[in-house]
Amino acid sequence: MCLNPYFLLLTMSIKVAFFRHGPSTFNINGDLSPNVPLTEDGKKLCSSMKGRIDLVICSTMRRARETLDNSEIVYKRVVYTDLCRELLDGNTSNLYNGEDNTIESSKDIEDRVQQFKEFIKQQPEATVLDYPRIAVVSHGCFLYRMVNHGFGNCQCHILDI
Repeated sequence: MCLNPYFLLLTMSIKVAFFRHGPSTFNINGDLSPNVPLTEDGKKLCSSMKGRIDLVICSTMRRARETLDNSEIVYKRVVYTDLCRELLDGNTSNLYNGEDNTIESSKDIEDRVQQFKEFIKQQPEATVLDYPRIAVVSHGCFLYRMVNHGFGNCQCHILDI
């Protein structure tokens, strides 16, 4: 039996390392300010996050960007996107300064998760490299919806998408 090469391309999975951001001022102190930063201890803890990565896809939110900046992850390319930002669930720490506090519906969240999965698959590293090393730096609630796995701060989980 001969397999169609297009079938193989359609069924190939991509391994992705999913990282949750470090401890933020919301996680530690309950800070409800918009777009909260990492704590000083949180920045230090991020140095435990290591790896050589072809592509990092990072949430645009401050705590995710600070996590990547304070990690030991070495990467060739980084892309920042709101597709993997934290859920809009009424928590003001998940908003940008001046952003309206809207709440995403379950359907909105599922649609965004699907869009993000497609976004990952459309990246050049995912389409050209045989074994791309891709990492995502995001948020606990979003990652739970994405991969159905609970994450502690700075925790990593590797999955096929």
